[in-house]
Amino acid sequence: MRALLLIAAAVLSAAEHSLRRKGIELLARTQRHTLRICNAYPSELPLSVSTSEGVAVTEDGPLQYQQCDDFRVALKAGNRLDFNVGDQRAGTFTVSDLPSHDAILLLVIYRHDTESTAASFESHVFANLLNAQLAVIDTYKGREKSVLKIEDAPRGESNKHGLETLRFDTVVAVNQGQYGLKLVGEKGKVLAEQQFGALNRESYVILRTGVEDASKKYQASLVVFPKTDILDHAKAGAAFQGGLLAVVLAALLR
Repeated sequence: MRALLLIAAAVLSAAEHSLRRKGIELLARTQRHTLRICNAYPSELPLSVSTSEGVAVTEDGPLQYQQCDDFRVALKAGNRLDFNVGDQRAGTFTVSDLPSHDAILLLVIYRHDTESTAASFESHVFANLLNAQLAVIDTYKGREKSVLKIEDAPRGESNKHGLETLRFDTVVAVNQGQYGLKLVGEKGKVLAEQQFGALNRESYVILRTGVEDASKKYQASLVVFPKTDILDHAKAGAAFQGGLLAVVLAALLR
């Protein structure tokens, strides 16, 4: 397995993109912005999102805890997105600069701490790259310590290279292939596992979720979105490159 190579953080060009239309619509224009929302806010109640003008982003149905989805949204700098858990306002996110190119805009909501119900947000704009990109984000709040490991063994085969650590709150590029993730706690205990396929030119989000509070404990777990199976795509003609190449593209700022 190749060693992690640290490179300079990519600086994404950002420019205000004015839109005359308001609300939620399919963007039949040169620049297409996809808003990827992930609900990492622990609650039995679903999450609904709307613009400050009252237009429902999640009009096809709210997001359950640990659920992500993609939306085509007409946005411009200064727009506000309201997040409601059940009937209660969890938080509001204000859009700053937007890229002038086609892009996936990632927005993750999660608990700010273990003592209150206040929300925090993590956002990222994925670059246009040939390799698959992984945004690795830690939203867990609690005392439990764990690290995230990745292996490049295709399903049904033994991994000859061992496990490599993925650092939280970074964005990495990997080769197209089938991967396994393990959330490893103290004394090597595996707390959660996930299998996923990474396709070239696709952008993925990997979340460590969970919270420890006085009312209810949500165990530390893993979320991967979108879920693809490289073996199915290989049958359809996509080449399996094999061998992990994890290159750090950027560190996510908090």
